Amino acid sequence: MSASGLHLTGATVSADSSLRFCAYKFGWGYGAFTIPGAIACSQLSAVDATPQQLLLAFELDKARISLAVARHGPAMSGERTNLDSSDF
Repeated sequence: MSASGLHLTGATVSADSSLRFCAYKFGWGYGAFTIPGAIACSQLSAVDATPQQLLLAFELDKARISLAVARHGPAMSGERTNLDSSDF
């Protein structure tokens, strides 16, 4: 599935070392997403779970994250969607 028209906000790192961000696409509205730190280290380019590495991995792997978000789609209930290794 193409991620065409999908826009990601900047990410923040939560207290549990998860990346949190939102995605917007026409027809969806906004969806909130989380990537656990362990997934960022195993599936993305984060070397460790420090905030600097997690944010760098988010920026470097934005295209892969966009594809994962586009395949998954936003939660219908408006809750935050957790992405896991199967999404990548």
